[in-house]
Amino acid sequence: MIQPSRLTHFTKVDLEGEHMSEGEEFWFTGARQKGVQGWLLKPKGWKPGQNKKWPAVLPIQGGKYTALVELCRLTRWIPNVFANQGYFVIIINATGSTTFGQEFTDAIAEDWGGQPFVDMTKGWKYILENYTEIDPERGVAAGPAGEAMP
Repeated sequence: MIQPSRLTHFTKVDLEGEHMSEGEEFWFTGARQKGVQGWLLKPKGWKPGQNKKWPAVLPIQGGKYTALVELCRLTRWIPNVFANQGYFVIIINATGSTTFGQEFTDAIAEDWGGQPFVDMTKGWKYILENYTEIDPERGVAAGPAGEAMP
């Protein structure tokens, strides 16, 4: 297995003192009864065993045929910005995302908004069942896919 190595340190000064959640991978059964991958980023100040409820944000991708985690790196939905503001960040690579095989990607042909919406709903329920520190009354879905979701 190839191990990544740092090539530069050009952002080191800008990121000093900032919370940079590495993310925690999770899997759940999605719309097609197949595994769907997600990532959870914990907010700045979170500690295990705290008796505190945290808000959450669920970014929803606006374009099909892309893994959401690809969009989160440098461009639009930088998840650590939300984590630094005190949010749990839930990223779900719904049916239609890339990197999980062509069948998984093509499964949304003529169904954009259907299976991805089911995946988002099931993923949100999975998170609430497994991460009790997330406040279900303070969750928000964010992103440009609203026009495509039912």
